[in-house]
Parts: sequence; structure tokens; C-alpha cells
Amino acid sequence: MRPNPLLPFDEDTIAILQSAREVFIANGVKGTNADDIAAAAGVARVTLYRRIGRMQQIMDATSLLELTELAMDVEESFVPYDSIEWDPVRHIEDIFDYTLTYFRESRYIEAIIRFDSGLTTTAMMENSRQDFNVITEWLSRILRNTWASDIHSRQLSDEEIQGRSRALGAMLGHFLQSLVLLPDGPPDLDSSEKTREYARVYMAPIFLIRR
Repeated sequence: MRPNPLLPFDEDTIAILQSAREVFIANGVKGTNADDIAAAAGVARVTLYRRIGRMQQIMDATSLLELTELAMDVEESFVPYDSIEWDPVRHIEDIFDYTLTYFRESRYIEAIIRFDSGLTTTAMMENSRQDFNVITEWLSRILRNTWASDIHSRQLSDEEIQGRSRALGAMLGHFLQSLVLLPDGPPDLDSSEKTREYARVYMAPIFLIRR
């Protein structure tokens, strides 16, 4: 198992959440109860409650597991910042393209939308602040690394870097979240070509801090 620095769980808890994820994929959230998850994980229900909590906490933690694993997959696909092939505009395109691709192809997210559209999807967007905060900080770190590697970025104070990166990371997180969970809404980004063009034309000027 590769280490996941974005997760606040130990290995035993992660193993339980991985089992929970497979049950949610098979049955959906509404079709799953704590006994189903405990049986799949090979633990007592009291262990499940003690380690993670009740069903809402289990769903939130499972979503966090999935989101952080997808985030790591996205980041591993980037061209290294110190590569001669790295380009800041292309990097912004990659953020959008890879994130939408990996998240939309997630078996867990697809199952949640298929089984539990509407109320459950809304709950994923609104109720779990922990996973959104983790993803926001992940995006903020990517933006800070992007600015540090972009020779055209103007210099900012440490306070400006922290403030701007978190504000833009939150904005980007909300936007990507809506594109994943509400794929039929505007803008129409149903292909890699459309996503990259949108990122290049509209997002790169927002996220790159030029002189």
C-alpha cells in the first residue's frame, strides 16, 4: 500500500474504508448499512463505530479516501516541475484535464451518482467539509509549486502566496467538484480537447500570476 500523506487515518482504518468503498460501489449509500461494511471488512460493528463513527462519518471518510487517492493519481501524472518539458500553461491544462478524467472515471463516484443521485450527491457537496478542505489544500500546494516554477510569475510576499493560493484553490475545488458531480451542467467539457481549451483560454490567466 503506497503511503497517502493526505489521509489522517492509520493503515487498519484505511483497510476498513477500502472495504466500505467496495460495498458502496456495489450497493450505493442508501443500500448499505453498517453491518454490510463490518462484514466486508471482517470486523465487528463496534470496531467500525469506534474507529470511524456512524454511517455519515463512514461515508465522509470513504469519500475522503477516494478523493485523496485520486488526487495522488492526478499529481503523479504531471510533468515534473524541474523538467525542461514543463510549461505553466500546459500545467494548468493538465490540472483540469487529469482531475476531470480521473474523478469522472472513479468507480466510487460513478456508483454514488448512479445509485444515489440527488440527495446523496448534494450531501457529498455540502456536508463533508474535511474532504473539501484537504482537496483545497492539495490544489493550493499545486498552485504554489506552479508559481515557484513559472519564470514569468511576479514575486509575491509569503502572506500573499498563502492567501492567494488558498483562495484560488478553494475556487478551483468548487468548480471541479461541480463538473464531476453535475456533469450535465455548463460548461460543456465532455472531452479532453474541450477541457484543455477551456483551461487554456479562461483558467490560465486567472491562476498564473504574471508580471
